[in-house]
Amino acid sequence: MSEAALFKSQLGDDWDKIDPNIQTRFNADPAPGRPIIYKGKMTVLRRSWLGWLIAKLTFFTDGAFCAWNGTDIEADIEVFKKDGSEDIHKIRRYYFPDKKKTYIFKSHMHLNEQGELLEFVGAGLGMVVKVQEKNHALFFTDGGCFFHIGTYRVSMPSFLTLGKIKLTHTNTGKNRFKIVIDITHPLFGQLFYQEGVFEDTPPPAAI
Repeated sequence: MSEAALFKSQLGDDWDKIDPNIQTRFNADPAPGRPIIYKGKMTVLRRSWLGWLIAKLTFFTDGAFCAWNGTDIEADIEVFKKDGSEDIHKIRRYYFPDKKKTYIFKSHMHLNEQGELLEFVGAGLGMVVKVQEKNHALFFTDGGCFFHIGTYRVSMPSFLTLGKIKLTHTNTGKNRFKIVIDITHPLFGQLFYQEGVFEDTPPPAAI
């Protein structure tokens, strides 16, 4: 199952309103051992002082939050599958040469039997993903966060969450796209903001 299939399960007929280049991009289905790589730059990385603290306190997750600010940071996104699973796995890497460090965020998406699209970020944390079409772009928001152990899931009270998580994927050319990530708390304001521009890369040759 491709990412397009996951998103179409949420969008229904609105999938046809999505930019055709985005449709083509997400219709690419990575086979196990043959990841899809997007290379680019995070043009803006911004976090508040509270965002920095949250990033430090959640070190046990798979890099859910970036503690550093920056501009024009080299980055890549890896999309892959594992044998025996239709889940979509992603790794985002931001390379900070001045710090001699790399920020790594890992997650995977799973479509459950109830038709919910779930994203897991490690350490038992996850969220329900809501997908919408806005101006021919893909717009993702969280539909609630949760803790889980295996298939057992407990919803997190809203006061324990970071507020609203939003991600927009907009096409900027045949082989180029922009992502914007915004995490804003209703009381403490914007905690994290990121913008990045990426290019499609040719898939690896078949073995």
